[in-house]
Amino acid sequence: MFNYENYDVEKIIYESNFQRIQLCKNKDNELFYNNIIIRERLIDLIDKEFYPNNSDNLIAIEETEDRLYIYSKYSELNKLTEFTKSNELTYRERVEITENLLQKFEELEKYSDIQVASMLKEDNILIDEKNNIVFRNLLIFDQDYDIEESLLLKNTSNYIHYIFAGEFIKEFNISEDVPPDIKKIIIRAGSKEYSSIGELINSFKKSPTYTLILPLKKSEKNMKIETEDNEDTLEKIENNDKKNKYLIIIIIAIILIPLIIMVLFNNNDETPEANYEQENPENQTPNEQVIPEENQEEDNNTMPETILSFYNEETIKNNSENYAQIDYSKFYDGYYSLKIENTEKENNKYLFAIIDLNDEEYDYLKNREVGISTRFTSDKAAEGNWIIEVRKNGEISNITNEKTSLNVNAWIIKQRSLTLGDNDEIKLFFQYDEDANVWIDSIEIDVLK
Repeated sequence: MFNYENYDVEKIIYESNFQRIQLCKNKDNELFYNNIIIRERLIDLIDKEFYPNNSDNLIAIEETEDRLYIYSKYSELNKLTEFTKSNELTYRERVEITENLLQKFEELEKYSDIQVASMLKEDNILIDEKNNIVFRNLLIFDQDYDIEESLLLKNTSNYIHYIFAGEFIKEFNISEDVPPDIKKIIIRAGSKEYSSIGELINSFKKSPTYTLILPLKKSEKNMKIETEDNEDTLEKIENNDKKNKYLIIIIIAIILIPLIIMVLFNNNDETPEANYEQENPENQTPNEQVIPEENQEEDNNTMPETILSFYNEETIKNNSENYAQIDYSKFYDGYYSLKIENTEKENNKYLFAIIDLNDEEYDYLKNREVGISTRFTSDKAAEGNWIIEVRKNGEISNITNEKTSLNVNAWIIKQRSLTLGDNDEIKLFFQYDEDANVWIDSIEIDVLK
């Protein structure tokens, strides 16, 4: 039993209006922290009921009428960020650490948001000699009231980025050192597309990076078991020979796996020139209603996902044989857009959005004059038709068809006003017959009258 009742205070390591943290030493010369919470409404936000159970480095929690005492062990383990940056990790090690991180972070979903935010701080995420993630559990609070929303998924994406790139995400820019499939997972987690860490874990385990590394882990474990089970000297020698052969194969695999991963996804990456044009609107080709620079900057700061309100993949598929799909390679706002690939060069009509006017979120639009706007870009100069179908009971009651010219890597905005009447659905299409990829983003609908 750890003795935390009889101790001397070595020093005060943190103090604020909310708390005081003391580094203490007991009579056995063991170091520990005494975290004294002195603000009542902050005490109410800490999940004292189950927090002590099996929590890393936590010794005990005691509560008085106006104080909460959290006793935790002093740990000399490395911080995850320091360990990742100071070591030349293999892809296998990065994948293992990421898996351990996700499984550990899943435990945080039961805590209050303000407590999670404190536990996710860089100083609180440690790693042991077996690459397991350990919580330091030295809670430091910046405020005594709860935060507005959970930061768990966003911070998880940031730590995954650090494991693969050696740094946190800067200004929404994902490092080129991150494999493309992991990059997509980071983007989806950062934009809260996942509903839980469990869903993120499932996506990670289905990624090509994970599935390429996993067989390597299994083969090494099998080799170790086989070597330990053979006690006969001759069999040991033979097994050692086999082990050496396997070791050579494993070393080769470790070298080749990162190259294989990059080759598999290289075709999906944008060229540096294309990315530069996308990120710097001033370099865009003049176009009809090109997006002003200040609006682009504002969108980059807020990063909304406007297409999600009108795009549901299952619903879109059920309504048309030809349709746009989610794409992460190019976007105007948020982290992705909708992409159309006309590989057959046929004059097809591609469905990319459905607005259900019977939905309580949009039923106020009925019998109103509305404005619909959409942004388009393409990888080649192309021309097509932006089509708006207004429907009632599945039948078209009004249709507009507007010619649209697209330039390379320049986002244009198309706008249209129409009176909806008592209709119940709007469908948006783009029709063209050229061998070009078209991206669609920033779908918005507003009441005009």
